[in-house]
Amino acid sequence: MSPSPLIHIDTALLATEASIDIQNILRGKPKDLTAMRSLALILNDLIKPGAKDDTERQIDPVALSILHTAMMEAGIISSTVREMLTDVEEIAKMLSSNDPIVEVPRWIIGQMRDFCSALGTEIAGECANRRNLHARTRRW
Repeated sequence: MSPSPLIHIDTALLATEASIDIQNILRGKPKDLTAMRSLALILNDLIKPGAKDDTERQIDPVALSILHTAMMEAGIISSTVREMLTDVEEIAKMLSSNDPIVEVPRWIIGQMRDFCSALGTEIAGECANRRNLHARTRRW
């Protein structure tokens, strides 16, 4: 299995930027949907929406854990992996929407913001862990 595109420092920054953009939307400031749409593309690439079964969705377990933690921190509770991936698919749809404020209730927009913020934090933490592990193993 190749490394997940989710676990990259640029994705952490993108998720954080999307969180800020969503907060700006909630405050009625001008919309910049670039980060949100880019993050939606990464999420869709990861979860492969429309996959008929789980064998088509071979997802890095660390990426699943990161998604799960970010969802929990945003108050989005899923009871199964399949349900979680469906929820992530819905989040990606909302992130790629032309006008997310019109299409969904504001509290859901707030959950998306919290998810993006937590996702950025979780990815950055995993990237730091991998960098530290790599630095330690090079010294041996």
